[in-house]
Amino acid sequence: MRLSTIPVRHSVPPLAVQIDGNGKSVVYTGETECDASIAQFSSGADLLIHDANESSILDPDKEPFNHTTAYGAGETAQLAGATRLALVHIQGVF
Repeated sequence: MRLSTIPVRHSVPPLAVQIDGNGKSVVYTGETECDASIAQFSSGADLLIHDANESSILDPDKEPFNHTTAYGAGETAQLAGATRLALVHIQGVF
């Protein structure tokens, strides 16, 4: 088993975590804005668990700050070639 981390963008410095073992890879982003480095870090992940706390529905013109939209998380998963995507830290207004 191998554990890897990278820093991600948020007001309080967090880390994204990747756990590899038995031929499988899981990545958890924690709270973060969209960032190309996450797609690269998550490349080929079997499961990408991604923050999706921002809403482009409630305010389409608002730039995400410290968090990612569900759409942004989906784009990241697609760029990474992740097999599955799980959205977490979702606002109750959805």
